Amino acid sequence: MKIPIRALQILLLIHWFLLAPFLPAYAETPLPTLSLDKVRSRALVESPEVRKIDATLSAKIAQALSLEQLQNPQLQGSVGIPASYDGQRPDSQLNLTLSQPLRLSDFGNRSTVGSLIRSVASREKQFELQSFLVELTVAYCSLWAAQIEEGHLEEQLDRANSVYRLVKQPTAIGQFRPPQKHTAKATVAKLEAALLGMMHSKAKLKATLTRLTGFTIGEERLVKPEIESLPPFSRIWTEVKANEQGLIKRYMLQSRLDDEKVRLADTDTLSAGIQPQIGYARNEDGNHFVGLGFTIPLPFFNTNNGNREAARATRDQSSAFLSYFKSKRFKEEFKLLYDGATAKYQQANKYEEEVLPALRSALKSSEELFQNGQLSLFELWTAQTDYHAALDRTTELFVEAFQDHLQLSLISGDLTF
Repeated sequence: MKIPIRALQILLLIHWFLLAPFLPAYAETPLPTLSLDKVRSRALVESPEVRKIDATLSAKIAQALSLEQLQNPQLQGSVGIPASYDGQRPDSQLNLTLSQPLRLSDFGNRSTVGSLIRSVASREKQFELQSFLVELTVAYCSLWAAQIEEGHLEEQLDRANSVYRLVKQPTAIGQFRPPQKHTAKATVAKLEAALLGMMHSKAKLKATLTRLTGFTIGEERLVKPEIESLPPFSRIWTEVKANEQGLIKRYMLQSRLDDEKVRLADTDTLSAGIQPQIGYARNEDGNHFVGLGFTIPLPFFNTNNGNREAARATRDQSSAFLSYFKSKRFKEEFKLLYDGATAKYQQANKYEEEVLPALRSALKSSEELFQNGQLSLFELWTAQTDYHAALDRTTELFVEAFQDHLQLSLISGDLTF
Protein backbone atom coordinates (compact mmCIF):
# COMPACT_ATOMS: atom_id res chain seq x y z
CA MET A 1 0.00 0.00 0.00
CA LYS A 2 1.40 3.36 -0.99
CA ILE A 3 1.33 6.29 1.38
CA PRO A 4 -0.05 9.45 -0.27
CA ILE A 5 2.60 12.06 -1.05
CA ARG A 6 0.87 14.63 1.14
CA ALA A 7 1.09 12.27 4.12
CA LEU A 8 4.79 11.65 3.43
CA GLN A 9 5.42 15.38 3.28
CA ILE A 10 3.70 15.99 6.58
CA LEU A 11 5.57 13.13 8.28
CA LEU A 12 8.91 14.38 6.97
CA LEU A 13 8.14 17.93 8.04
CA ILE A 14 7.38 16.73 11.56
CA HIS A 15 10.66 14.79 11.66
CA TRP A 16 12.71 17.71 10.39
CA PHE A 17 11.35 20.66 12.23
CA LEU A 18 9.83 19.22 15.41
CA LEU A 19 11.78 16.13 16.44
CA ALA A 20 15.29 16.61 14.99
CA PRO A 21 16.17 19.87 16.78
CA PHE A 22 15.51 18.28 20.18
CA LEU A 23 17.23 14.94 19.78
CA PRO A 24 20.88 16.12 19.99
CA ALA A 25 20.20 18.04 23.19
CA TYR A 26 20.17 14.79 25.19
CA ALA A 27 23.40 13.45 23.70
CA GLU A 28 25.60 16.49 23.30
CA THR A 29 27.64 18.00 26.11
CA PRO A 30 28.51 21.68 25.67
CA LEU A 31 32.14 22.05 24.68
CA PRO A 32 34.44 24.39 26.62
CA THR A 33 34.90 27.79 25.04
CA LEU A 34 37.99 29.80 24.21
CA SER A 35 37.93 33.56 23.65
CA LEU A 36 40.21 35.73 21.53
CA ASP A 37 41.37 37.69 24.59
CA LYS A 38 42.44 34.50 26.35
CA VAL A 39 44.25 33.24 23.26
CA ARG A 40 46.13 36.54 22.93
CA SER A 41 47.06 36.67 26.61
CA ARG A 42 48.43 33.13 26.68
CA ALA A 43 50.25 33.56 23.38
CA LEU A 44 52.14 36.62 24.64
CA VAL A 45 53.50 34.43 27.45
CA GLU A 46 53.92 31.03 25.78
CA SER A 47 54.45 31.62 22.06
CA PRO A 48 57.91 30.92 20.59
CA GLU A 49 57.15 33.64 18.05
CA VAL A 50 57.20 36.21 20.86
CA ARG A 51 60.55 34.87 22.06
CA LYS A 52 61.81 35.27 18.49
CA ILE A 53 60.76 38.93 18.53
CA ASP A 54 62.54 39.42 21.86
CA ALA A 55 65.69 37.83 20.44
CA THR A 56 65.61 40.21 17.47
CA LEU A 57 65.46 43.19 19.84
CA SER A 58 68.38 41.83 21.87
CA ALA A 59 70.42 41.43 18.69
CA LYS A 60 69.74 45.07 17.74
CA ILE A 61 70.75 46.28 21.20
CA ALA A 62 73.93 44.20 20.95
CA GLN A 63 74.61 45.85 17.59
CA ALA A 64 74.26 49.28 19.21
CA LEU A 65 76.65 48.32 22.02
CA SER A 66 79.22 47.02 19.57
CA LEU A 67 78.98 50.18 17.49
CA GLU A 68 79.49 52.50 20.46
CA GLN A 69 82.47 50.73 22.01
CA LEU A 70 86.00 51.96 21.46
CA GLN A 71 88.36 49.56 19.78
CA ASN A 72 90.78 47.78 22.06
CA PRO A 73 94.21 49.39 22.60
CA GLN A 74 97.22 47.58 21.21
CA LEU A 75 100.48 46.84 23.03
CA GLN A 76 103.54 45.94 21.03
CA GLY A 77 106.78 44.79 22.58
CA SER A 78 110.16 43.88 21.17
CA VAL A 79 113.73 43.28 22.30
CA GLY A 80 116.62 44.46 20.15
CA ILE A 81 119.74 42.25 20.42
CA PRO A 82 122.86 43.16 18.43
CA ALA A 83 123.36 40.61 15.69
CA SER A 84 126.70 41.93 14.41
CA TYR A 85 128.96 44.77 15.42
CA ASP A 86 132.50 46.14 15.15
CA GLY A 87 134.33 46.74 18.34
CA GLN A 88 132.42 46.95 21.56
CA ARG A 89 129.09 45.13 21.68
CA PRO A 90 126.10 47.55 21.63
CA ASP A 91 123.56 47.37 24.38
CA SER A 92 120.42 45.28 23.99
CA GLN A 93 117.23 47.32 24.00
CA LEU A 94 113.64 46.72 25.20
CA ASN A 95 110.92 48.50 23.21
CA LEU A 96 107.25 48.87 24.22
CA THR A 97 104.61 50.74 22.24
CA LEU A 98 101.02 51.37 23.36
CA SER A 99 98.56 52.58 20.73
CA GLN A 100 94.82 53.30 20.71
CA PRO A 101 92.86 53.04 17.43
CA LEU A 102 90.51 56.00 17.16
CA ARG A 103 87.87 57.26 14.76
CA LEU A 104 86.39 60.73 14.65
CA SER A 105 82.99 59.04 14.86
CA ASP A 106 83.91 57.79 18.34
CA PHE A 107 83.36 61.35 19.56
CA GLY A 108 79.58 61.74 19.14
CA ASN A 109 78.40 60.20 15.88
CA ARG A 110 78.59 56.57 16.99
CA SER A 111 76.73 57.20 20.23
CA THR A 112 74.00 59.00 18.26
CA VAL A 113 73.65 56.06 15.88
CA GLY A 114 73.64 53.61 18.79
CA SER A 115 70.89 55.52 20.57
CA LEU A 116 68.79 55.64 17.40
CA ILE A 117 69.30 51.91 16.83
CA ARG A 118 67.86 51.26 20.30
CA SER A 119 64.88 53.53 19.68
CA VAL A 120 64.14 52.00 16.28
CA ALA A 121 64.54 48.48 17.67
CA SER A 122 62.12 49.23 20.50
CA ARG A 123 59.47 50.52 18.09
CA GLU A 124 60.06 47.68 15.70
CA LYS A 125 59.53 45.25 18.56
CA GLN A 126 56.16 46.83 19.29
CA PHE A 127 55.28 46.72 15.61
CA GLU A 128 56.31 43.07 15.33
CA LEU A 129 54.21 42.24 18.38
CA GLN A 130 51.24 44.02 16.82
CA SER A 131 51.83 42.17 13.54
CA PHE A 132 51.99 38.92 15.48
CA LEU A 133 48.70 39.68 17.23
CA VAL A 134 47.11 40.51 13.88
CA GLU A 135 48.31 37.21 12.40
CA LEU A 136 47.08 35.40 15.50
CA THR A 137 43.67 37.09 15.27
CA VAL A 138 43.29 36.20 11.60
CA ALA A 139 44.08 32.55 12.39
CA TYR A 140 41.59 32.62 15.28
CA CYS A 141 38.84 34.10 13.09
CA SER A 142 39.51 31.55 10.36
CA LEU A 143 39.18 28.65 12.81
CA TRP A 144 36.05 30.18 14.33
CA ALA A 145 34.51 30.49 10.85
CA ALA A 146 35.44 26.88 10.06
CA GLN A 147 33.69 25.70 13.24
CA ILE A 148 30.56 27.66 12.32
CA GLU A 149 30.53 26.35 8.76
CA GLU A 150 31.08 22.81 10.03
CA GLY A 151 27.94 23.15 12.14
CA HIS A 152 26.00 24.34 9.10
CA LEU A 153 27.23 21.36 7.08
CA GLU A 154 26.29 18.90 9.81
CA GLU A 155 22.79 20.34 9.97
CA GLN A 156 22.43 20.16 6.19
CA LEU A 157 23.71 16.58 6.20
CA ASP A 158 21.13 15.57 8.83
CA ARG A 159 18.36 16.99 6.69
CA ALA A 160 19.78 15.45 3.51
CA ASN A 161 19.93 12.02 5.16
CA SER A 162 16.30 12.41 6.23
CA VAL A 163 15.34 13.13 2.63
CA TYR A 164 17.39 10.24 1.30
CA ARG A 165 15.91 7.79 3.82
CA LEU A 166 12.45 8.91 2.80
CA VAL A 167 12.86 8.62 -0.97
CA LYS A 168 14.38 5.14 -0.81
CA GLN A 169 11.73 3.65 1.49
CA PRO A 170 9.59 0.91 -0.13
CA THR A 171 6.48 2.85 0.84
CA ALA A 172 7.71 5.77 -1.29
CA ILE A 173 7.85 3.75 -4.53
CA GLY A 174 6.04 5.66 -7.19
CA GLN A 175 6.08 8.89 -5.22
CA PHE A 176 9.62 9.90 -6.30
CA ARG A 177 11.24 9.38 -9.68
CA PRO A 178 14.72 7.75 -10.01
CA PRO A 179 16.50 11.06 -10.80
CA GLN A 180 15.23 12.47 -7.51
CA LYS A 181 16.57 9.45 -5.62
CA HIS A 182 19.96 9.73 -7.32
CA THR A 183 20.05 13.45 -6.59
CA ALA A 184 19.30 12.83 -2.92
CA LYS A 185 22.05 10.22 -2.71
CA ALA A 186 24.55 12.49 -4.49
CA THR A 187 23.68 15.38 -2.20
CA VAL A 188 24.38 13.28 0.88
CA ALA A 189 27.73 12.20 -0.58
CA LYS A 190 28.65 15.80 -1.47
CA LEU A 191 27.88 17.01 2.03
CA GLU A 192 29.88 14.14 3.55
CA ALA A 193 32.81 15.07 1.30
CA ALA A 194 32.43 18.73 2.28
CA LEU A 195 32.58 17.74 5.95
CA LEU A 196 35.79 15.79 5.32
CA GLY A 197 37.22 18.85 3.60
CA MET A 198 36.20 20.96 6.59
CA MET A 199 37.94 18.51 8.93
CA HIS A 200 41.09 18.99 6.85
CA SER A 201 40.78 22.78 7.00
CA LYS A 202 40.15 22.76 10.75
CA ALA A 203 43.16 20.52 11.39
CA LYS A 204 45.46 22.86 9.46
CA LEU A 205 44.00 25.94 11.14
CA LYS A 206 44.44 24.36 14.57
CA ALA A 207 48.03 23.50 13.71
CA THR A 208 48.68 27.11 12.69
CA LEU A 209 47.05 28.45 15.85
CA THR A 210 49.00 25.98 18.00
CA ARG A 211 52.27 27.14 16.45
CA LEU A 212 51.39 30.80 16.95
CA THR A 213 50.14 30.47 20.52
CA GLY A 214 52.55 27.87 21.84
CA PHE A 215 49.75 25.78 23.38
CA THR A 216 47.55 23.02 21.98
CA ILE A 217 44.20 23.99 20.51
CA GLY A 218 41.80 21.18 21.30
CA GLU A 219 38.06 20.84 20.77
CA GLU A 220 37.13 24.14 22.40
CA ARG A 221 34.44 26.21 20.75
CA LEU A 222 35.89 29.58 19.81
CA VAL A 223 33.90 32.61 20.89
CA LYS A 224 32.85 34.96 18.11
CA PRO A 225 35.19 38.00 18.05
CA GLU A 226 33.51 41.35 18.55
CA ILE A 227 33.64 43.87 15.73
CA GLU A 228 32.24 47.38 15.72
CA SER A 229 31.89 50.08 13.11
CA LEU A 230 35.03 52.10 12.42
CA PRO A 231 35.54 55.49 14.06
CA PRO A 232 35.28 58.56 11.79
CA PHE A 233 38.07 58.82 9.23
CA SER A 234 39.38 62.08 10.72
CA ARG A 235 39.98 60.39 14.07
CA ILE A 236 41.80 57.42 12.57
CA TRP A 237 43.90 59.64 10.30
CA THR A 238 44.94 61.75 13.30
CA GLU A 239 46.01 58.52 14.99
CA VAL A 240 48.02 57.51 11.91
CA LYS A 241 49.96 60.79 12.01
CA ALA A 242 50.41 61.08 15.77
CA ASN A 243 50.82 57.55 17.12
CA GLU A 244 54.44 56.72 17.89
CA GLN A 245 53.77 53.13 16.80
CA GLY A 246 52.08 54.24 13.58
CA LEU A 247 53.58 53.87 10.14
CA ILE A 248 54.58 57.54 9.68
CA LYS A 249 56.34 57.97 13.03
CA ARG A 250 58.20 54.69 12.64
CA TYR A 251 59.54 55.70 9.23
CA MET A 252 60.49 59.16 10.50
CA LEU A 253 62.67 57.55 13.16
CA GLN A 254 64.09 55.04 10.68
CA SER A 255 64.93 57.86 8.28
CA ARG A 256 66.83 59.71 11.04
CA LEU A 257 68.81 56.57 11.77
CA ASP A 258 69.68 56.06 8.11
CA ASP A 259 70.82 59.69 7.79
CA GLU A 260 73.13 59.24 10.76
CA LYS A 261 74.52 56.02 9.29
CA VAL A 262 75.46 57.91 6.12
CA ARG A 263 77.29 60.52 8.22
CA LEU A 264 79.01 57.74 10.12
CA ALA A 265 80.23 56.09 6.92
CA ASP A 266 81.49 59.43 5.56
CA THR A 267 83.27 60.28 8.81
CA ASP A 268 84.99 56.92 8.98
CA THR A 269 86.32 57.30 5.44
CA LEU A 270 89.26 59.50 6.51
CA SER A 271 89.50 58.89 10.22
CA ALA A 272 89.19 55.13 10.58
CA GLY A 273 92.40 53.57 11.81
CA ILE A 274 94.14 56.64 13.31
CA GLN A 275 96.33 55.36 16.13
CA PRO A 276 98.05 57.70 18.63
CA GLN A 277 101.07 55.95 20.12
CA ILE A 278 103.27 56.23 23.15
CA GLY A 279 106.56 54.33 23.18
CA TYR A 280 109.01 53.33 25.86
CA ALA A 281 112.54 51.95 25.42
CA ARG A 282 115.29 50.92 27.81
CA ASN A 283 118.80 49.67 27.14
CA GLU A 284 121.31 47.73 29.25
CA ASP A 285 123.01 50.88 30.44
CA GLY A 286 119.82 51.89 32.20
CA ASN A 287 118.95 54.63 29.75
CA HIS A 288 115.21 55.22 29.32
CA PHE A 289 113.50 56.61 26.26
CA VAL A 290 109.90 57.80 25.82
CA GLY A 291 108.45 58.58 22.44
CA LEU A 292 105.16 59.83 21.02
CA GLY A 293 103.82 59.08 17.56
CA PHE A 294 100.83 58.17 15.48
CA THR A 295 99.71 56.03 12.58
CA ILE A 296 97.35 57.36 9.92
CA PRO A 297 96.10 55.12 7.09
CA LEU A 298 96.17 56.82 3.70
CA PRO A 299 92.83 56.26 1.86
CA PHE A 300 94.30 55.82 -1.60
CA PHE A 301 92.57 52.56 -2.46
CA ASN A 302 90.03 51.70 0.21
CA THR A 303 87.88 54.77 0.77
CA ASN A 304 85.05 52.96 2.55
CA ASN A 305 83.00 53.15 -0.63
CA GLY A 306 81.16 49.89 0.03
CA ASN A 307 79.78 50.99 3.38
CA ARG A 308 79.06 54.48 2.11
CA GLU A 309 77.09 53.29 -0.91
CA ALA A 310 75.15 50.76 1.16
CA ALA A 311 74.27 53.43 3.73
CA ARG A 312 73.16 55.86 1.01
CA ALA A 313 71.01 53.23 -0.70
CA THR A 314 69.25 52.42 2.58
CA ARG A 315 68.86 56.13 3.35
CA ASP A 316 67.37 56.82 -0.09
CA GLN A 317 64.91 53.96 0.30
CA SER A 318 63.64 55.06 3.71
CA SER A 319 63.49 58.69 2.53
CA ALA A 320 61.38 57.68 -0.45
CA PHE A 321 58.94 55.74 1.74
CA LEU A 322 58.77 58.55 4.29
CA SER A 323 58.11 61.09 1.54
CA TYR A 324 55.24 58.96 0.28
CA PHE A 325 53.75 58.37 3.73
CA LYS A 326 53.79 62.12 4.43
CA SER A 327 52.21 62.94 1.07
CA LYS A 328 48.60 63.43 0.04
CA ARG A 329 48.79 60.22 -1.99
CA PHE A 330 49.17 58.09 1.12
CA LYS A 331 46.23 59.82 2.76
CA GLU A 332 44.18 59.04 -0.34
CA GLU A 333 45.34 55.42 -0.26
CA PHE A 334 44.42 55.11 3.41
CA LYS A 335 41.03 56.72 2.74
CA LEU A 336 40.36 54.12 0.05
CA LEU A 337 41.26 51.33 2.49
CA TYR A 338 39.00 52.95 5.08
CA ASP A 339 36.10 53.25 2.61
CA GLY A 340 36.59 49.63 1.56
CA ALA A 341 36.62 48.42 5.16
CA THR A 342 33.49 50.44 5.91
CA ALA A 343 31.70 48.99 2.88
CA LYS A 344 32.71 45.45 3.85
CA TYR A 345 31.42 45.98 7.39
CA GLN A 346 28.14 47.32 6.02
CA GLN A 347 27.89 44.37 3.64
CA ALA A 348 28.33 41.91 6.52
CA ASN A 349 25.66 43.74 8.53
CA LYS A 350 23.27 43.78 5.57
CA TYR A 351 23.60 40.03 5.21
CA GLU A 352 23.03 39.52 8.92
CA GLU A 353 20.20 42.03 9.32
CA GLU A 354 18.40 41.79 5.97
CA VAL A 355 19.45 38.84 3.80
CA LEU A 356 19.30 36.18 6.53
CA PRO A 357 15.91 37.28 7.94
CA ALA A 358 14.45 37.37 4.41
CA LEU A 359 15.71 33.87 3.61
CA ARG A 360 14.56 32.66 7.01
CA SER A 361 11.08 33.98 6.22
CA ALA A 362 11.23 32.38 2.78
CA LEU A 363 12.15 29.07 4.37
CA LYS A 364 9.28 29.36 6.84
CA SER A 365 6.87 30.08 3.97
CA SER A 366 8.27 27.10 2.06
CA GLU A 367 7.66 24.90 5.08
CA GLU A 368 4.04 26.04 5.26
CA LEU A 369 3.51 25.46 1.54
CA PHE A 370 5.12 22.04 1.82
CA GLN A 371 2.83 21.17 4.72
CA ASN A 372 -0.17 22.13 2.59
CA GLY A 373 1.07 20.03 -0.32
CA GLN A 374 1.75 23.09 -2.49
CA LEU A 375 5.54 22.68 -2.63
CA SER A 376 7.66 19.72 -3.60
CA LEU A 377 10.18 18.13 -1.30
CA PHE A 378 13.13 19.29 -3.39
CA GLU A 379 11.82 22.85 -3.59
CA LEU A 380 11.82 22.89 0.19
CA TRP A 381 15.31 21.44 0.15
CA THR A 382 16.46 24.23 -2.18
CA ALA A 383 15.08 26.85 0.20
CA GLN A 384 16.98 25.23 3.06
CA THR A 385 20.19 25.12 1.00
CA ASP A 386 19.86 28.81 0.08
CA TYR A 387 19.44 29.70 3.72
CA HIS A 388 22.55 27.79 4.79
CA ALA A 389 24.57 29.30 1.93
CA ALA A 390 23.62 32.74 3.23
CA LEU A 391 24.66 31.71 6.74
CA ASP A 392 28.09 30.69 5.45
CA ARG A 393 28.43 33.87 3.41
CA THR A 394 27.58 35.97 6.45
CA THR A 395 30.37 34.24 8.37
CA GLU A 396 32.83 34.83 5.51
CA LEU A 397 31.90 38.51 5.31
CA PHE A 398 32.40 38.94 9.03
CA VAL A 399 35.93 37.48 8.81
CA GLU A 400 36.75 39.69 5.80
CA ALA A 401 35.48 42.79 7.63
CA PHE A 402 37.55 41.90 10.70
CA GLN A 403 40.67 41.50 8.56
CA ASP A 404 40.10 44.93 6.99
CA HIS A 405 39.80 46.46 10.47
CA LEU A 406 43.06 44.80 11.49
CA GLN A 407 44.87 46.16 8.44
CA LEU A 408 43.85 49.73 9.28
CA SER A 409 44.72 49.33 12.95
CA LEU A 410 48.19 48.01 12.09
CA ILE A 411 48.89 51.05 9.90
CA SER A 412 47.74 53.43 12.62
CA GLY A 413 49.51 51.54 15.39
CA ASP A 414 46.29 51.25 17.40
CA LEU A 415 44.75 47.77 17.79
CA THR A 416 41.83 48.98 19.92
CA PHE A 417 39.31 49.67 17.15
